[in-house]
Parts: sequence; structure tokens; C-alpha cells
Amino acid sequence: MKNLTTQDPQISQAIQKEQSRQLEGLELIPSENYVSTAVLKAMGSILTNKYSEGFVGHRYYAGNTHIDEIESLAIDRAKSLFQVPFVNVQPYSGSPANFAVLNAVLEPGDSFSGLNLTDGGHLTHGWKISATAKYFRSYPYHVKKDGYINFAELELIAQKHKPKLIWCGATAYSRIIDFAKFSTIADKVGALLVADISHIAGLIVGGVHPSPTPYAHIITTTTHKTLRGPRGAMIMVTDKGLSKDPKLGQKINQSVFPGLQGGPHNHTTAAIAVALREASQKSFQTYAQQIIKNAKALEIAFRQHNIKMVSDGTDNHLLVLDLSEHNALGAQLEKALEIAHITTNKNTIPYDPSSPYYPSGLRLGTPAITTRGFKTKDMVQVASWITQVINHIKKDQLPEEKSQRAEYMKKLEKKQPLTVKLGIDPTSPDIHLGHTVTLNKLRQFQDLGHNAVLIIGDYTAMIGDPSGRMSERPQISREIIMENVKSYEQQAFKILDKSKLKIVYNGEWFSKLNFEDVIKLISKFTIAQMFEHDYFDKRFKEGV
Repeated sequence: MKNLTTQDPQISQAIQKEQSRQLEGLELIPSENYVSTAVLKAMGSILTNKYSEGFVGHRYYAGNTHIDEIESLAIDRAKSLFQVPFVNVQPYSGSPANFAVLNAVLEPGDSFSGLNLTDGGHLTHGWKISATAKYFRSYPYHVKKDGYINFAELELIAQKHKPKLIWCGATAYSRIIDFAKFSTIADKVGALLVADISHIAGLIVGGVHPSPTPYAHIITTTTHKTLRGPRGAMIMVTDKGLSKDPKLGQKINQSVFPGLQGGPHNHTTAAIAVALREASQKSFQTYAQQIIKNAKALEIAFRQHNIKMVSDGTDNHLLVLDLSEHNALGAQLEKALEIAHITTNKNTIPYDPSSPYYPSGLRLGTPAITTRGFKTKDMVQVASWITQVINHIKKDQLPEEKSQRAEYMKKLEKKQPLTVKLGIDPTSPDIHLGHTVTLNKLRQFQDLGHNAVLIIGDYTAMIGDPSGRMSERPQISREIIMENVKSYEQQAFKILDKSKLKIVYNGEWFSKLNFEDVIKLISKFTIAQMFEHDYFDKRFKEGV
């Protein structure tokens, strides 16, 4: 970071602030995680310098001997972990990988079926605003009222529309995916079954979720989320897939390159290989098991707080809170939790009575906090904090009008940490007893995560009352002031948190004023204000 700080201090500072945000808060978005130092090293390596269009052994540029070695390692490790004969590790992310699959096996206008977005599916599984629904015909299936996949509906859709491809996988589905049931339905109509395991790939590798390999023809996955790798993706073809179409791997490759992409991101490929090696270790199985334990502990804790959940709980790494009965919306809660340094994301719930922009759900998961070492006992506290925020925002009704809602959310976003200042006059060596009230209030702001500033009036103390009429405001030297400041600090730090306090002196700005600045400042203090002060002073002395 030293070189970056020198070359681009703005970017360096932004990265440092983001690092602080990630480390000082709770990351509960289920699609996010913390990668290892080794993965970061690979991502930030000189591999980003190399262009490598093509595939291992067949590049359009020279100098790819070592790139071939790296990509081969990534492919072989993925084959071993997921027990598949074909892997492409070049997709830039999950959405391009999914579109590459559709582009490889469908013609424009062909039909496919995927889980509806508002029921927990992904945009690329056929949501109307996605390019996947623009070039192909999408027939979405849904979940039932209980939050579980409606296989009866899917079977009816399959029989009626004969989709050429069926997606199984989700972004906000908290139950085990029954790949065998999907396979049965797909096989009946001759459809390709594609398992998008982006969210649960790490759970599958860790042995805590069933694998789609025996049932699906194609598997797609991102390489971050529960896999704890970089932001990339993979497309895999199973033995079942090659049995159905021996050229399926070749079609996938051609769809990725040159169909949709140029050269692969070699630094990402290397980081994928590193993450896959980490996922092959026994410790990763322990990690995956703890993810599930923590998620179940959260489920139990929320149930004790009478917080409703979609499907009434979880079998995997995530939960979706149903706030429809709590006079709260996911957008409100997401912002309120962010202010409290807890990061989650708003989410629709099945049959959501609210709009997708202000949904009734909140999605949260345990992969990132499990990476940080959280255990089941910690989930009780996490659920308690979230419940406290839910109970607080119940009082804050979201406006009905769309324009008013947008304004409300802007105001909520502005509720960032405050800067709270307290000024103290260092004329005497002791802080006035009355200041303990304001010092305690300042400490409360510190404990709530706000910025506390103690302003020492050193410059004004040196000036005092030049007229000499106020005996309690004599003109004193800087030496005496600084001695008093030392005494003040010793007293103030008995209440305030020294590590979270900023001390400034008003001399920092008053000393810079010239005579012209003083005249301009005095001109803003009117005669009426002087008389007002004099009048109040007389009333106070007379007891009026």
C-alpha cells in the first residue's frame, strides 16, 4: 500500500476506509466473504499484464506457457472437487457464465424455465429485464406459500411448454435443493438441467449440501461467496451432460470465447486455483459445517424474538427475514443496520405485498462472519442487535407516495456518524463540575460510533477579557493554558474514550485571522444582539 499511497493517495485512502468498514462491521450479505491473503496476492499479481485469448495449448498470443500451467491447475482442481470431466474457468462472473450456457445450447427464441426472481431466483434465470429473457422465452416457476419450491407447478410448465433447458439454483432460497426431483422433471421432457450453485458451491465441496453432479448436465458457479475465492465464475459439464451431447464442452468453450469474451483475466484464474486448493483442505469442511451451524443458530434466535422467516428457517448459509408483519420494510432495515455497521441486503419475499424497490424481506447469511471466527453463541447477540433495530424502525413509517419514499430514503442515508463537538475554556486547572453532564453525553455519542471532538479554547483564554471587568476571564499565558490543558485531559479521560477522541485548539483558526478578518467578524455582531445580551444579563441579576 505504500507505493499506492504515494502514487494515488485518494484511491489508497478509499481502500483503507473500505478495509476498516469490512473489519469493523458485521458482513452479513450471504454472497460476500473474506478471501485469504494468498488469494489476494494472486489477484494483485503481474498476471494481469498478460493477454491470453484462447484456451490451454491454443492461444492467439505468444508467451503463455506459464498462463497455461496456471489455468490447467485451476481446471484440474475444479474437476477433482466437483467430480466433473469438463471445466471452463474463464467467465468473468456468474451472469456472463449463465448467458454463455444459454448462448451455447439454445437458439434465439428457444424456451427455458427458472425460479422467479421474487421467489429467490437470479436475474439470469429468466427475469423479464435480463438479456436472457430478451433473446429467449422464459417460463418461470415459483415457490409455494410455505417458501419451498413448487415442483408440481414446474412439472406442469415443463409438460406444457417443453423448455429446452431448466435452471435449478437460487440467490435467496434457504432450503436444500432437491436436484434429483429437478432431474426427473427435466428428463421427462428432454430438457437440459443446469444447476447454478453459485451460492452453495462451498457447501457442496464442504460436504454439507448434496451435489448436483449426478443429476445435472451443466453446472455453473461463481468462485466467491461460500467458495471464498475471487469474483470469477466456472462452467462445468458432467458425465451425464457429455452422454447427452459429447460436444457440450466444446460448445461451452466457443460460447465463452470468442462468443462473448476476449482474453481471460489471468490474475483471477490464478486466484481461483488458489481458492480451489484451499477448498480441498480438511479445514474447509470444518468451515462449511460451521456456516450451517451458525445459520441454524440465527434461525433459532430469530424465532425466539418472534421474527418470521421465509420457509420458517434455513438448511443452508442464508435466511430471508419476512418483515411484512413488523411494520417495516427491507429497504428501511437495510439502511438502519448499515448505520449500525451491520451490512445486509433488502430482498423480496414470495408473494410480496410491497414493491421490489421497497421489499418486505431482508436477506442475511453466515459465510463472512464464520470466516472471521464467529460461533453459534455469537449468533444470539447478532440476532438480538438486528431485532433491536427492527423494533426501533417500527416507529418510522415509510411514506405511501413514491416521491415521498425516495426522499425518505435519502434522509435515512444521511444518518451517517455525526461529528459532536464540545468546547471547554482552559482558564482554570479544573473542569467545571457541570461539564460532567456534557462529557457523559459525549461519551454516549462515542459508544454509538459517532465522532467526538473536544475543542480547547486556548486562543480565547489568552485574550480573556481585555477590559478587565470580568475577573473570571483574566488574560493568561500559553504556558499556564497548556498546564491547565494537561489537567483537563486527565479529568476528561476518566469519562471519555481517549482512543476515539479528537482534541483541537481554537487557536488553529483564530491565530490565522488578520485585522481585516476581525473587523468583518465584528460587523456580523449587531447592536441589537449586544442590547439583547445586556438586557438578559440585567434580568438574570434582578431575578426576573
